[in-house]
Order: sequence, then C-alpha cells, then structure tokens
Amino acid sequence: MGPGMDALCRLAAMCACTFAAAAALASGAQPPGPLRLVVPLPVGSAPDVTARALAGPLSRSLDRPVLVENRPGAAGSLGMVAVARAAPLGNVLGVATPSTHTVYPAVYSRPAYDPLRDFAPVTELANSPELLVVHPSLPAHDLGGLVAHLRARPGRIAYASTGNGTLGHLRAEFFKSTTGASLVHIPYPGVRPALADLFAGVVQVHLAELALLLPHVRAGRLRPLAVSWPQRLSQLPAVPTFAEAGFAECNEPLWVGLVAPAGTPQESLQRLHVALREALRTSALAEALAVHGVYPSGAGPERFASRLRREFKRTSAVAGQLGLRLD
Repeated sequence: MGPGMDALCRLAAMCACTFAAAAALASGAQPPGPLRLVVPLPVGSAPDVTARALAGPLSRSLDRPVLVENRPGAAGSLGMVAVARAAPLGNVLGVATPSTHTVYPAVYSRPAYDPLRDFAPVTELANSPELLVVHPSLPAHDLGGLVAHLRARPGRIAYASTGNGTLGHLRAEFFKSTTGASLVHIPYPGVRPALADLFAGVVQVHLAELALLLPHVRAGRLRPLAVSWPQRLSQLPAVPTFAEAGFAECNEPLWVGLVAPAGTPQESLQRLHVALREALRTSALAEALAVHGVYPSGAGPERFASRLRREFKRTSAVAGQLGLRLD
C-alpha cells in the first residue's frame, strides 16, 4: 500500500470516529473514547491539581476514562485554543480560570479566542480564597485603616504582582479603583522575587491565593487584613471578609471551571454536569483539594456563564481604565 493510500485510510478512520461520536450523541449516548481535560497551565498549578483530583471520581461517575492533558503557554491561550477548535462532541473539555477567561481576552490586543462566544460553560468546579496581606511595618491593622493610610500617602506605597496584565495585577487594580486607595504597581517576573521583596518591605501590599500566603502569615512575615470568601475562614478566624470590612465588591474568590467547545449538544453538557456534580461531592476529592486551598463548588452552566460574563465585563473595564494592551 502506497503512502497516498495510507493517508486516505487514516483520513477515513478519523472520519469514521467522528461520525460514530456524532451518532452516539444524536442517540443520547455519550461519545466513545476517553474524556480529555485540557489544562492550559503547567503540572502542579491549582487548575492542574483540581483536574487531576477530579479525574478519578469523574471517570467512575461517567464509567469512562478521563485523561488530563497539560498544554501550557502563551498566557494559557494555547490550551484554550485547542479546546475551542476541538469538535463539539463531548470528548474534550478545557479547565478555565479567571486568567484564561477574563484576563487574557481583556488585556491582549488580538486574543486568539472569545471567552464567551467560543465556549459552552459546563460546571464551576471549585473556588479558592484570595488574601490581602501587608508588610508588618505598615501601621494598618484592618482594611479600613489600610485604605485610609493609602489615600493619605498617594504614590508612596507599592504592591507586588507577578507581571503586567496578570490576574494579580488586574485584581489589585480593581481593589484600587473600588476603594480609592493609592498604590504603586511593581511587577515581578514570578512569585519568588515578589515574595522576597514583600518580606523585605520593598513592597508593602500583596493580594494572592490563600494557600500561597498562609504559611508566611503563620510565620509572622505578613499581616492578613481581608479574605475574599463568603464567610471567615477556619484557618484565619480573626480575619474578616472583604464584605465584612465594607468592600463587598472585592469579595469575589478565584475559581476553576470546565468549558466545552461552543456547539456541544445540550444533552452532552447536562450529562457531564450531572457527573461532575456527583464527583465533586466525594469526601476524598474535597480533602485532596482542601490541602491546596481549593474548595468544590458544582455550580451549573447558567450560574457559571453568568459569572464569566460579569467578571469579563469587570476585568475589561479595569484594563480599559489602565490603557493596558499586550501583544
């Protein structure tokens, strides 16, 4: 058999698989083969940890293999483009985060995908609290005191982020615009140098995931002032939520969710959501995620879609105020 005939055979096999999957969906059955969860970030990141903890329970709920595939790069866009371009057969889902679905499309001048048009939300998997901390040298011991201190000293106190146009940058700028606080932005090429300067007092304010900052709070290197969560955390019972401190607009936690390619049939999306919700209820999964400061959600497609629209609109407004456009 010649190379031309080999290529035709491969193409025919691919078409046969696609038609078989489409026929399965049309008949109400789940498509054949494994379910791929595409993670647009490296191994060990919070979305990756969530996907890998979920894979086993989800596989049992669906009675189907679930594979986790990491495709990091280009601010998470490489993995999400692969999901957007996949056939909408219910075989491929993307692990979406605020970085991929609210920040990247808001700050890049030519984003490779539309976060609302190119995907179908399936389930909000989990949430994780953010913590606002200050260097102990600052005299502020509560959020109201910090805001007053910053307003009285415009341009004199700095906050750290892990780079221009990152989630931490946009979230901190939203805090500034909401509270009227004056803070100078200092971007760093990663978490370690940002924390090093924060511990040294070169920068005095930082907003980041609870799991990242909690060990340093417990060691006395940083003072916690507020947490983005519906209620106070058992790990930090003396620290109020942003809402308790009078800044409810900043009380939105971080999230991780699953999205499918646009056009995926509703029957498939609903089947996946039911299986995901069942998987997220397992105690072993909750315990595995809690170690990383991540807590199961299970919110359905409508609620998840509403959150995506709200946060994308808010992030786009902040990026517009900053005149922030990356190439």
